[in-house]
Amino acid sequence: MEKKVDHSWKERVQSEKRKAEQAAQQDFSSEPSFLQFISALSAQAMGHLGIFSEKGERDLIQAKYLIDILGILEEKTKNNLTQEEESFLKQMLHQLRMAFVEASARGVQDVGKGGS
Repeated sequence: MEKKVDHSWKERVQSEKRKAEQAAQQDFSSEPSFLQFISALSAQAMGHLGIFSEKGERDLIQAKYLIDILGILEEKTKNNLTQEEESFLKQMLHQLRMAFVEASARGVQDVGKGGS
């Protein structure tokens, strides 16, 4: 049985990366929003996944911790978010989880190559 892989998520991650970078550069003189908070946590997770690193440096433990925090936020804020907030949080979690799986798989492959 052949495994199907959705590669379009990479494009979505890059798009979200740009959004997160834009959110991080916003003027923070206004009151913070839930979307800004989610963007900031997501950007940190992306950084730990090596998405922003040219050298591919990663810290998967920290990335997983931040992704888990976003998951807790999703669970604890259920039915208490706007549709936009809920959609953004779900989309970011999905993309981060997919990126984590890929980064983890690359880490295993890197270890395998180093041991030969």
